[in-house]
Amino acid sequence: MILTQWQYSVPKEKLNGFIKFAKEKLKPFWESMGCKSHSMYISTRKKFRFTYQAIEPENKITEQLIFDNLEDFEKFLKKIYSTKEGKKLADSYKEKFNVTNLVIRVYEQVV
Repeated sequence: MILTQWQYSVPKEKLNGFIKFAKEKLKPFWESMGCKSHSMYISTRKKFRFTYQAIEPENKITEQLIFDNLEDFEKFLKKIYSTKEGKKLADSYKEKFNVTNLVIRVYEQVV
């Protein structure tokens, strides 16, 4: 199992529109292109007892896409950038919603 994690900031004034866009456009399209599961998270504002807990800014998004294996993830990327709609959706993060501070991680399940 492969977990890809995309973490980025969305300007506060664009956050609600971006979340709506993700629900209506990104999730169904990414899953139709081979992603097994797409989910998106925002940090809670609640502080717990952990001294090492980081409270992320309220406009920081963590997006996760799940794939069966690396080969499926690579096929997904090729499909996205070889279709007009896929490229437009991928480009919209920066062009339409001004996403910044993007960090991408790819994890392989071990347990």
